[in-house]
Amino acid sequence: MSKAQHLSRVIDRHAPTEAMQSPAQLMDFRGRAITQAALQFAPAFLRTRDVLRITSLSRATIYRRIAARRFPAPVHLGGRACGWSTSALQDWISDPEGYRAPATEDSRGTRARGRPPKYSGQKAR
Repeated sequence: MSKAQHLSRVIDRHAPTEAMQSPAQLMDFRGRAITQAALQFAPAFLRTRDVLRITSLSRATIYRRIAARRFPAPVHLGGRACGWSTSALQDWISDPEGYRAPATEDSRGTRARGRPPKYSGQKAR
């Protein structure tokens, strides 16, 4: 199964199906009933677990590619939660080797790596 097909299946699992007659017949993966109203909406963001499953990449590889701008960056949803927009992930799936994340404008600039100057004995810039 291709990555695009797998993404479509993950997104479509929330789509209504004509084969199911009553909401009582619809169950999620935990065995809980799903209502028709809940099925009308596709997820706006895919969580880390879904992205790992769709891309077949490890968590470390995903974050390494994000740092190299070869994978879309996650959107911070609040607290410790983050997710990827389905459109950004679909762009990556359509051309994984040629994908380049758009440059983001950050008013703070890029952060220097390594120990802060106050701890390394160097003078601050």
